[in-house]
Amino acid sequence: MNRFFRYTIFLSLMSLSLNSVGATLSSTVNRNQVSTNETLTLTVSIDEQVNTSSLDLSELEKDFEVLGTSPQSRSSINIVNGRSVQEATTVWTITLVAKRDGQLTIPSFNIGAAKSQAITINVSNAKNSRSSNLPLDVKVSSNRGTVYPNQQFIVTVELSAQRDVRDLGGPQLAVADADVEPLDQQNFQRVDNGIARQIVVLKYAVFAKKTGKLTIPILTYTGLKNARRSVFGNTGDQVIARSNPLELEVIDVPSSSSNQAWFSADDLSIQSKWSADISDLKVGQPVTRTITIVAKGQHASAIPPISGLTSIDGLKSYKDQSQLETGKTSEGFVASRVESEAIVASKAGEFTLPPLSIQWWSNDSESWQTATLEAETLKVTGSAAAVNNTQNQSALSELPNSNAVSSDLEQGNTYRTKTALPWQILSGALAFIVLFQFFLLRKQSKGARQDSTEKPNSTSEKSAWTQLERTIKNRDQANVIREAVLSWANTLGLSSEPVTLYKLSALIDSKPLSDALNALDRKLYQAQGEKLTEQLLSDLRSELSSFRSRTKRGLDIGENSSQVDDLKPLYPS
Repeated sequence: MNRFFRYTIFLSLMSLSLNSVGATLSSTVNRNQVSTNETLTLTVSIDEQVNTSSLDLSELEKDFEVLGTSPQSRSSINIVNGRSVQEATTVWTITLVAKRDGQLTIPSFNIGAAKSQAITINVSNAKNSRSSNLPLDVKVSSNRGTVYPNQQFIVTVELSAQRDVRDLGGPQLAVADADVEPLDQQNFQRVDNGIARQIVVLKYAVFAKKTGKLTIPILTYTGLKNARRSVFGNTGDQVIARSNPLELEVIDVPSSSSNQAWFSADDLSIQSKWSADISDLKVGQPVTRTITIVAKGQHASAIPPISGLTSIDGLKSYKDQSQLETGKTSEGFVASRVESEAIVASKAGEFTLPPLSIQWWSNDSESWQTATLEAETLKVTGSAAAVNNTQNQSALSELPNSNAVSSDLEQGNTYRTKTALPWQILSGALAFIVLFQFFLLRKQSKGARQDSTEKPNSTSEKSAWTQLERTIKNRDQANVIREAVLSWANTLGLSSEPVTLYKLSALIDSKPLSDALNALDRKLYQAQGEKLTEQLLSDLRSELSSFRSRTKRGLDIGENSSQVDDLKPLYPS
């Protein structure tokens, strides 16, 4: 019956209509600067399966000669968070040659209601292009002649080989007193005086470490002319090409009027995002501000950090650890720095957060620029609860896992306590329970062999879930249930970083569960927060149990494992 049920679901999914509403049609090229004797690759794709003859190329053929078209359709079914998602695409790979020089336009295409964007191509005259009669030739160039320390510049290595030259090989670029990162590799053909040559273009991002002369060294590449395959390997006449050395001047960084630390980029932007509507906040309601800084042409580690919330009466804040990420394009690095800060208001009113600014050196305009995040105002309603912070801190320090609770105090969370004795009794009881469970788990792990079909983390997940059910059933205090929810959530592998209630709400696609978690969180900021209603506990357990049931299959088969695709080498081989 289980096999029949699976087949029924599979056939039902395959019978769904592939004609999606609002399909996306896109056009991309491998480069936008060519000469009239160079080939250009155009890729047109739509995220649904269509007839491969649906693409009309008549407008394209006015300015370009179509040398070949390779259409391909793909369809797959993926399991995402326990749900079956069907994906279908149709892709055309088109090889073009420009019919004339100048600024030409690849037109927009239409398939049904979907429409792609037009692309501008700059085409130079082939007579002005560099030609060579050598079997193998290499040219090295830089987009800048004078650079500053830690400023990105692009080094381009162009290999040109006759069509009968194979097995190209050579070193990756390495420069003394500089950091070098490979960016891109392009392969195409060029026709010089009627003779077709194969072209390989390698791009590198280079960052000088100090001032003075910087030399791009001589690079040597090899190949086999008239290569033949035999039992002894590839044979043929070996050809060699060597580049000329290239020198650049690394000069001192320009001074800044505000004594800003040196930071250069091609472009910089800064923006903020809030987890809730800041024009309608309540006293004690936590809200998270996420500030994202994006810099083009620079490492993420070079983006300067921004200061946290300044001292404002009535607001408390807790700054999270920064998240840095660096990506690559054919034009250089694209880096981002994400700063998150939790803010809690202890009284009603309007609170204005001051503007934030970053001064940076623009590589394009050769001048200092300032990126600014404008001031933002929080509007808070409600009455603040009277809290004895000294008693709260003293009482909470007696609880197990007091570090997590103390961090909540830094975010503005408040707790009420009657006397120290109940807290001490509860602390001792919880400590005994934790130690007893630890003893049982140790004994179980030594005495029994784990089943080969069970996931390594299934035991910890079951134990954490049992503890969570126990705390909800016993109607424990809000902070105890909160820690049990987080302990269980961190066994699911939902995130590579520790899970918070806010992150858990964002990761789970369930509004009822998010509402229940938010209601639990709000209890921690109310004066009467120790008592939880029966309805809240019932909703929380019901929604968590439902979510656990939906994700249990994913936990059993190991869907949380990540897969990383290998990058192809960025040098000829």
